Amino acid sequence: MKAHTRINAVISALAALALIAGCGTSNAGGNNSTIEVLYASPTPQLSAFKDLDWVSRVEKACGCTIKWSRVEGNAWGQQRPAMLNSGTVPDITIRGFGAADTRQFSDFFADLAPHLDDMPNVKEFLTEDKLAKAIATSEDGTILGIPSKHTVPNQSGDHMMINKTWLDKLGLEIPTTWNELLDVLKAFKTQDPNGNGKADEIPMNVTKINTDGFGWYSPMLLLNSTGLLTSFSSSGPSQQGIYLEDGTVKNFLTDERYRQVIEYYHTLYEDQLIPQDALTDDTKTDARNGGDNGTAIVGVAFGWDTSAFGTLADEYVAMPVPASEDGVTPVWDWNADYQQYNPARLTVSKAAANDSAKSANIWKIVNALYDRETSIEQFYGNIPEYVTKDGDHQYTQSEKVFDLTKQGQRVAAHDGAYWLRPDDTITSPEMQSVINDDKAYDEQYANIDLDAQYMPIYVILSDATDQVTVSNNNTQILDYAIPKLASWIAKGVTDAQWDEYVKQVTGLGIDENNAIWQKYYDKAKSEIGDFSQFYKN
Repeated sequence: MKAHTRINAVISALAALALIAGCGTSNAGGNNSTIEVLYASPTPQLSAFKDLDWVSRVEKACGCTIKWSRVEGNAWGQQRPAMLNSGTVPDITIRGFGAADTRQFSDFFADLAPHLDDMPNVKEFLTEDKLAKAIATSEDGTILGIPSKHTVPNQSGDHMMINKTWLDKLGLEIPTTWNELLDVLKAFKTQDPNGNGKADEIPMNVTKINTDGFGWYSPMLLLNSTGLLTSFSSSGPSQQGIYLEDGTVKNFLTDERYRQVIEYYHTLYEDQLIPQDALTDDTKTDARNGGDNGTAIVGVAFGWDTSAFGTLADEYVAMPVPASEDGVTPVWDWNADYQQYNPARLTVSKAAANDSAKSANIWKIVNALYDRETSIEQFYGNIPEYVTKDGDHQYTQSEKVFDLTKQGQRVAAHDGAYWLRPDDTITSPEMQSVINDDKAYDEQYANIDLDAQYMPIYVILSDATDQVTVSNNNTQILDYAIPKLASWIAKGVTDAQWDEYVKQVTGLGIDENNAIWQKYYDKAKSEIGDFSQFYKN
């Protein structure tokens, strides 16, 4: 591992650990050496450890003392850097560190490859699933983190949805071009489609433009209307503008199609078809989607699926993204690998793995987490409380899980350290919603050349110097580009402004970042092969 700055890092890490909430200790007998398991929770709405049956399954399989710790997203964002700088990482961490972390700070994480025989569930997972093995394995053959994998077949976590009830009332069809969408939005604004006699309709609800890039449900998903593929519902470089065209890495922040999207949003802004405060204030987005006292007020929005509209979900359908103009072939935000896999979802401290009093129990815990039914419970909920076993490899998730989710209660994380087997059939009302919505994009997914347009999940910046370079460049680029984006949507952009912007933003490191990502993309392609061996869209 390269040298790392450790400014007061040990003190910071110890303080961070002391702040972790939700700890619990179990002792199922046997070895008294305590194993620390930290779970970086994806949501504060998740049930307590004592109510998650998979926790009991792991404790029973280990027969050891486990100290469970849980930390939520924002707090983890502060604690993670301190731990990495100090090297004080928990014995086992679930969904806490990424693949880039494990490779940059490799001295702190155990190589799990020599211990696969001690974890037969993990060994079977990485043997049977070629993509999981490619994601897990570093360039030197080490395995510093184990991915998770589920089998829900959605190819994106982003979907564009429209109020079909309003369309039907006004005698309109789902728009297929930007011009048609503009006409529909104007009708939504002026023709009282919700029928309450008020001019309260929000034709298109959009999320805030974040200063750190383009994430889930970003307004810039309309780039796909132009044929430029995004992958915003992932943790990949698309969120910083990176895209591929014929296998060449580029950045859409200087692309004319990016300007096209800006100008289209400027039209919507000028015509008051999007909320005037939405680009800078996201505190009202969810409330607007939920309607006003049982009455829908939003016409079009981006989200996970139609459940984003709560009790009004039945009024909405997913719609293919409309083409920017006639003759353009649109695509849709694609990242099925990120949707189904999570890199380095489980890591083990090298110090703990080398501790003879702990190591045997560590492998038992890891193996138990990747057990068939423990995996199902992590993703879908307790068996049989929320999931019934209907026969060999046949399971059904209860409707009440979906109902609880809509009420803001989560009895399963949909995230963790698990492997959902491909030979299990799990009927899930909760997941069926996103599966159904995702089908709206089948034709647009088919327009994607995965080997020429997509940056796979296993393309990871493994060198610390490259990571720092790209990160520093991204900070400069986005600090300059995002305020321009927000300003131009509100005020419009001239040719002279655009030309000056392209000149300035290019000089902040776009070409250097493109070259670095190109190096890693080409290397992965030469070593692993075409991405289409794993997915056929």
